[in-house]
Amino acid sequence: MTKNDFCMIYGKDALLVEGATGLIADLILAQSALETGWGEHVYGNNLFGIKAREGEPYFEKTTKEWEMGHMVSKVQRFASYTSPLVCMLKYCEKIRLHYDVAWSYRYNPLLYFDSLKYGRFGAYATDPNYTALCISVYKSLPKWREDND
Repeated sequence: MTKNDFCMIYGKDALLVEGATGLIADLILAQSALETGWGEHVYGNNLFGIKAREGEPYFEKTTKEWEMGHMVSKVQRFASYTSPLVCMLKYCEKIRLHYDVAWSYRYNPLLYFDSLKYGRFGAYATDPNYTALCISVYKSLPKWREDND
């Protein structure tokens, strides 16, 4: 899938979530593009690599995590959602509740992505380069809003 296709497919939902929550749609698209390889690896409508909680619908997938400075493969349970829109809303809820510093910067992409390191239960991702990766994907987003407004 191309970057333009990704933004066209998920952009409308991201704009709805932006209107409802204030989290900039471009941040939603950038992080979901990073987590899914621009839509090539979307399972269970999970766009953000959100792990399943007890009792939630899930799918299992082998993932790579950083542990003690080394990349390791692990089988993890990821949350499964009924639609991408539901996933985006759950993502916003997770950030608002567990990454309050990032949430306070939801209008500032650089500070938002940097603040994902400071969650209630630790960093959003184990990759030490996650902030830089998010920013790089954010900066590479095509112009898409005109076609979705």
